[in-house]
Amino acid sequence: MGTLFLSDLDGTLLSSGGRVSSASADMLNAAVGPQKLFSVATARSYDTAAELMRGINTNAPAVLLNGALICGLASGRIYSYSALKADTARRIFEIFAEHGRAPFCYFLKSADTAASVTLEYIAPATPFDAEFISECERIGSSIEKRDAFDFSAPALYYTAMDTEEVIMPVYRKINSLPGCDTALYRDTYHEGYWFLDIFSAGTSKAEGALAVKALCGAGTMTAFGDNLNDIPMLRAADTAVAVANAAAEVKEICNEIIGSNDEDAVAKYILGA
Repeated sequence: MGTLFLSDLDGTLLSSGGRVSSASADMLNAAVGPQKLFSVATARSYDTAAELMRGINTNAPAVLLNGALICGLASGRIYSYSALKADTARRIFEIFAEHGRAPFCYFLKSADTAASVTLEYIAPATPFDAEFISECERIGSSIEKRDAFDFSAPALYYTAMDTEEVIMPVYRKINSLPGCDTALYRDTYHEGYWFLDIFSAGTSKAEGALAVKALCGAGTMTAFGDNLNDIPMLRAADTAVAVANAAAEVKEICNEIIGSNDEDAVAKYILGA
Protein backbone atom coordinates (compact mmCIF):
# COMPACT_ATOMS: atom_id res chain seq x y z
CA MET A 1 0.00 0.00 0.00
CA GLY A 2 2.91 2.33 0.60
CA THR A 3 3.22 5.75 2.21
CA LEU A 4 1.94 9.02 0.81
CA PHE A 5 4.33 11.92 1.36
CA LEU A 6 2.61 15.30 0.97
CA SER A 7 4.64 18.48 1.24
CA ASP A 8 3.68 22.11 1.44
CA LEU A 9 5.64 24.24 -1.02
CA ASP A 10 6.48 27.77 0.18
CA GLY A 11 8.69 27.70 3.24
CA THR A 12 8.79 23.89 3.26
CA LEU A 13 9.89 22.18 0.04
CA LEU A 14 10.84 25.43 -1.70
CA SER A 15 14.02 27.24 -0.70
CA SER A 16 13.96 30.84 0.49
CA GLY A 17 14.42 31.76 -3.16
CA GLY A 18 11.06 30.18 -3.98
CA ARG A 19 12.36 27.21 -5.97
CA VAL A 20 12.98 23.46 -5.55
CA SER A 21 16.75 23.06 -5.42
CA SER A 22 18.42 20.73 -7.90
CA ALA A 23 19.61 18.61 -4.97
CA SER A 24 16.05 18.21 -3.67
CA ALA A 25 14.79 17.38 -7.16
CA ASP A 26 17.44 14.66 -7.59
CA MET A 27 16.71 13.13 -4.19
CA LEU A 28 12.96 13.12 -4.75
CA ASN A 29 13.28 11.48 -8.14
CA ALA A 30 15.55 8.84 -6.61
CA ALA A 31 13.14 8.20 -3.73
CA VAL A 32 9.69 8.21 -5.32
CA GLY A 33 8.29 4.87 -6.43
CA PRO A 34 5.45 2.38 -5.85
CA GLN A 35 5.97 2.35 -2.07
CA LYS A 36 6.77 6.05 -1.76
CA LEU A 37 4.01 8.17 -3.24
CA PHE A 38 4.74 11.88 -3.43
CA SER A 39 2.96 15.13 -4.21
CA VAL A 40 2.35 18.61 -2.85
CA ALA A 41 -0.35 20.35 -0.84
CA THR A 42 -0.30 24.09 -1.30
CA ALA A 43 -2.29 27.30 -1.53
CA ARG A 44 -0.79 27.77 -4.99
CA SER A 45 -2.64 27.27 -8.25
CA TYR A 46 -2.17 24.51 -10.83
CA ASP A 47 -0.08 26.68 -13.17
CA THR A 48 2.47 27.78 -10.61
CA ALA A 49 2.67 24.44 -8.78
CA ALA A 50 3.10 22.50 -12.04
CA GLU A 51 5.84 24.86 -13.17
CA LEU A 52 7.69 24.62 -9.85
CA MET A 53 7.48 20.82 -9.86
CA ARG A 54 8.41 20.35 -13.51
CA GLY A 55 10.82 17.42 -13.89
CA ILE A 56 10.03 16.01 -10.44
CA ASN A 57 8.16 12.72 -10.17
CA THR A 58 4.86 13.44 -8.44
CA ASN A 59 3.14 10.07 -8.63
CA ALA A 60 0.11 11.13 -6.57
CA PRO A 61 -2.50 13.87 -7.14
CA ALA A 62 -1.75 17.33 -5.77
CA VAL A 63 -3.82 19.30 -3.25
CA LEU A 64 -4.03 22.85 -4.63
CA LEU A 65 -5.69 26.09 -3.58
CA ASN A 66 -5.70 24.89 0.05
CA GLY A 67 -7.82 21.88 -0.91
CA ALA A 68 -10.26 23.49 -3.36
CA LEU A 69 -8.69 21.56 -6.27
CA ILE A 70 -7.34 17.99 -6.40
CA CYS A 71 -5.56 17.21 -9.66
CA GLY A 72 -2.58 15.59 -11.34
CA LEU A 73 0.33 17.97 -11.75
CA ALA A 74 1.66 16.37 -14.91
CA SER A 75 -1.69 15.59 -16.56
CA GLY A 76 -3.91 18.40 -15.30
CA ARG A 77 -6.61 15.80 -14.64
CA ILE A 78 -9.16 17.05 -12.11
CA TYR A 79 -10.16 14.48 -9.50
CA SER A 80 -12.39 16.83 -7.52
CA TYR A 81 -12.98 20.49 -6.77
CA SER A 82 -15.11 22.62 -4.47
CA ALA A 83 -16.57 26.00 -5.39
CA LEU A 84 -18.23 28.83 -3.52
CA LYS A 85 -21.91 29.39 -4.20
CA ALA A 86 -22.35 32.36 -6.51
CA ASP A 87 -24.20 34.47 -3.91
CA THR A 88 -21.49 33.79 -1.32
CA ALA A 89 -18.71 34.58 -3.79
CA ARG A 90 -20.44 37.85 -4.70
CA ARG A 91 -20.85 38.85 -1.04
CA ILE A 92 -17.18 38.16 -0.32
CA PHE A 93 -16.21 40.48 -3.14
CA GLU A 94 -18.55 43.15 -1.78
CA ILE A 95 -16.91 42.95 1.67
CA PHE A 96 -13.49 43.52 0.14
CA ALA A 97 -14.90 46.47 -1.81
CA GLU A 98 -16.33 47.94 1.39
CA HIS A 99 -12.77 47.99 2.74
CA GLY A 100 -11.38 49.71 -0.32
CA ARG A 101 -9.67 46.92 -2.19
CA ALA A 102 -10.27 43.95 -4.49
CA PRO A 103 -8.94 40.40 -4.05
CA PHE A 104 -7.70 37.85 -6.54
CA CYS A 105 -10.09 35.03 -7.42
CA TYR A 106 -9.52 31.68 -9.12
CA PHE A 107 -12.32 30.65 -11.48
CA LEU A 108 -12.73 27.21 -13.07
CA LYS A 109 -13.51 27.61 -16.77
CA SER A 110 -13.73 23.90 -17.66
CA ALA A 111 -14.06 20.78 -15.49
CA ASP A 112 -11.99 18.88 -18.07
CA THR A 113 -8.60 20.21 -17.00
CA ALA A 114 -6.94 22.09 -14.15
CA ALA A 115 -5.19 24.18 -16.79
CA SER A 116 -8.50 25.99 -17.27
CA VAL A 117 -8.35 27.53 -13.79
CA THR A 118 -7.87 31.26 -14.36
CA LEU A 119 -6.71 33.82 -11.82
CA GLU A 120 -8.65 37.05 -12.20
CA TYR A 121 -8.12 40.47 -10.66
CA ILE A 122 -9.56 43.97 -10.86
CA ALA A 123 -6.50 46.01 -9.87
CA PRO A 124 -3.38 45.36 -7.78
CA ALA A 125 -3.81 46.70 -4.23
CA THR A 126 -0.15 46.57 -3.12
CA PRO A 127 3.27 46.52 -4.78
CA PHE A 128 3.43 42.83 -3.93
CA ASP A 129 0.21 42.23 -5.87
CA ALA A 130 1.89 43.79 -8.88
CA GLU A 131 4.93 41.55 -8.37
CA PHE A 132 2.65 38.50 -8.21
CA ILE A 133 0.87 39.50 -11.43
CA SER A 134 4.20 39.99 -13.20
CA GLU A 135 5.45 36.59 -12.00
CA CYS A 136 2.28 34.87 -13.23
CA GLU A 137 2.65 36.54 -16.61
CA ARG A 138 6.34 35.61 -16.78
CA ILE A 139 5.70 31.88 -16.35
CA GLY A 140 2.67 31.87 -18.64
CA SER A 141 0.09 31.35 -15.90
CA SER A 142 -3.58 31.93 -16.76
CA ILE A 143 -4.21 35.39 -15.34
CA GLU A 144 -6.69 38.00 -16.57
CA LYS A 145 -7.54 41.57 -15.61
CA ARG A 146 -11.28 42.18 -15.38
CA ASP A 147 -13.54 45.19 -14.92
CA ALA A 148 -15.83 42.91 -12.90
CA PHE A 149 -15.98 39.25 -11.89
CA ASP A 150 -18.47 36.94 -13.59
CA PHE A 151 -19.88 34.68 -10.90
CA SER A 152 -21.61 32.37 -13.37
CA ALA A 153 -18.30 30.44 -13.50
CA PRO A 154 -17.35 28.40 -10.39
CA ALA A 155 -15.33 30.57 -8.01
CA LEU A 156 -12.91 28.19 -6.34
CA TYR A 157 -10.85 30.43 -4.15
CA TYR A 158 -10.21 34.03 -3.14
CA THR A 159 -6.83 35.25 -1.96
CA ALA A 160 -5.49 38.60 -0.81
CA MET A 161 -2.25 39.71 0.80
CA ASP A 162 -1.96 42.89 2.83
CA THR A 163 -0.89 44.32 6.15
CA GLU A 164 -2.52 43.16 9.36
CA GLU A 165 -4.29 46.52 9.62
CA VAL A 166 -6.00 46.01 6.27
CA ILE A 167 -6.58 42.26 6.35
CA MET A 168 -7.96 41.75 9.86
CA PRO A 169 -11.21 43.76 9.48
CA VAL A 170 -11.92 41.96 6.20
CA TYR A 171 -11.14 38.60 7.81
CA ARG A 172 -13.45 39.21 10.77
CA LYS A 173 -16.39 40.08 8.54
CA ILE A 174 -15.88 37.26 6.03
CA ASN A 175 -15.20 34.71 8.75
CA SER A 176 -18.76 35.15 9.98
CA LEU A 177 -20.32 34.40 6.59
CA PRO A 178 -22.07 31.03 6.13
CA GLY A 179 -20.94 28.82 3.28
CA CYS A 180 -17.24 29.66 3.34
CA ASP A 181 -14.10 28.93 5.34
CA THR A 182 -10.93 30.98 5.65
CA ALA A 183 -7.20 30.56 6.21
CA LEU A 184 -5.24 33.45 7.69
CA TYR A 185 -1.44 33.18 7.86
CA ARG A 186 1.74 35.24 7.65
CA ASP A 187 3.35 35.66 4.24
CA THR A 188 6.56 33.64 3.93
CA TYR A 189 8.40 36.19 1.81
CA HIS A 190 7.23 39.67 2.96
CA GLU A 191 7.62 40.67 6.60
CA GLY A 192 4.52 42.26 8.12
CA TYR A 193 2.12 40.96 5.47
CA TRP A 194 -0.62 38.38 5.86
CA PHE A 195 -2.50 36.14 3.44
CA LEU A 196 -6.25 35.73 3.66
CA ASP A 197 -7.61 32.79 1.64
CA ILE A 198 -11.34 32.10 1.30
CA PHE A 199 -12.95 28.93 -0.05
CA SER A 200 -16.10 26.83 0.17
CA ALA A 201 -17.07 25.57 3.64
CA GLY A 202 -15.54 22.20 4.44
CA THR A 203 -12.58 22.78 2.12
CA SER A 204 -9.11 22.41 3.65
CA LYS A 205 -5.68 20.95 3.09
CA ALA A 206 -6.69 18.24 5.57
CA GLU A 207 -9.72 17.11 3.57
CA GLY A 208 -7.72 17.30 0.36
CA ALA A 209 -4.86 15.28 1.82
CA LEU A 210 -7.21 12.56 3.07
CA ALA A 211 -8.87 12.46 -0.35
CA VAL A 212 -5.49 11.96 -2.05
CA LYS A 213 -4.56 9.25 0.46
CA ALA A 214 -7.76 7.39 -0.43
CA LEU A 215 -7.29 7.90 -4.18
CA CYS A 216 -3.78 6.42 -3.95
CA GLY A 217 -4.72 3.59 -1.63
CA ALA A 218 -1.84 4.59 0.62
CA GLY A 219 -1.57 2.85 3.97
CA THR A 220 -0.10 5.84 5.78
CA MET A 221 0.46 9.55 5.15
CA THR A 222 3.39 11.75 6.14
CA ALA A 223 2.85 15.50 5.77
CA PHE A 224 5.36 18.37 5.85
CA GLY A 225 4.59 22.00 6.61
CA ASP A 226 5.73 25.31 8.03
CA ASN A 227 2.80 27.72 8.30
CA LEU A 228 -0.54 28.04 10.07
CA ASN A 229 -2.58 26.95 7.05
CA ASP A 230 -0.70 23.60 7.16
CA ILE A 231 -1.93 22.70 10.64
CA PRO A 232 -5.18 20.94 9.59
CA MET A 233 -3.25 18.73 7.15
CA LEU A 234 -0.56 17.98 9.71
CA ARG A 235 -3.18 16.98 12.27
CA ALA A 236 -4.78 14.65 9.70
CA ALA A 237 -1.48 12.92 8.85
CA ASP A 238 -0.22 9.72 10.42
CA THR A 239 3.14 11.45 10.80
CA ALA A 240 3.42 15.24 10.94
CA VAL A 241 6.79 16.82 10.15
CA ALA A 242 7.76 20.47 10.59
CA VAL A 243 10.76 22.12 8.98
CA ALA A 244 13.12 24.00 11.30
CA ASN A 245 11.89 27.37 10.04
CA ALA A 246 8.24 26.53 10.78
CA ALA A 247 6.03 28.69 12.98
CA ALA A 248 6.08 27.74 16.66
CA GLU A 249 2.41 26.72 16.49
CA VAL A 250 3.26 24.24 13.72
CA LYS A 251 6.21 22.71 15.57
CA GLU A 252 4.06 22.18 18.67
CA ILE A 253 1.69 19.77 16.91
CA CYS A 254 4.24 17.82 14.85
CA ASN A 255 5.79 14.42 15.56
CA GLU A 256 9.16 15.42 14.15
CA ILE A 257 11.16 18.56 13.38
CA ILE A 258 13.71 18.36 10.58
CA GLY A 259 16.14 20.79 8.93
CA SER A 260 15.08 24.01 7.27
CA ASN A 261 13.67 24.59 3.79
CA ASP A 262 17.14 25.77 2.72
CA GLU A 263 18.73 22.46 3.73
CA ASP A 264 16.77 20.13 1.37
CA ALA A 265 15.28 18.65 4.53
CA VAL A 266 12.02 17.34 3.06
CA ALA A 267 13.76 15.51 0.21
CA LYS A 268 16.36 14.08 2.58
CA TYR A 269 13.63 12.80 4.87
CA ILE A 270 11.72 11.09 2.05
CA LEU A 271 14.88 9.57 0.56
CA GLY A 272 15.85 8.14 3.93
CA ALA A 273 12.39 6.90 4.95
